[in-house]
Amino acid sequence: MRSGNSSVWLALRSGVTTDLLAASAPSNDVCWMAGKSGTIVRTLDSGAHWRLIKAPSRDDFTAISATDSNNATVIAANGQRFTTRDGGVTWSSP
Repeated sequence: MRSGNSSVWLALRSGVTTDLLAASAPSNDVCWMAGKSGTIVRTLDSGAHWRLIKAPSRDDFTAISATDSNNATVIAANGQRFTTRDGGVTWSSP
């Protein structure tokens, strides 16, 4: 869901059927969401279009923190962290 300039909430479709458990929206246009079975999606246009991001593992992700469209960190249910600096093209584990 997204709230526009009014108090009306708009339903958005991410294009995935797995449960999404966490989200981070560093700007009005950019939002990252993560969830079960290694699911990560990102929008760059306020939710009009979502892109499935290749995940670093198939773990359930329970947290995500993003600073912009390229930089994000996901945390798996087992505590493992993965960070991307290129929009999810590559991931590293500190």
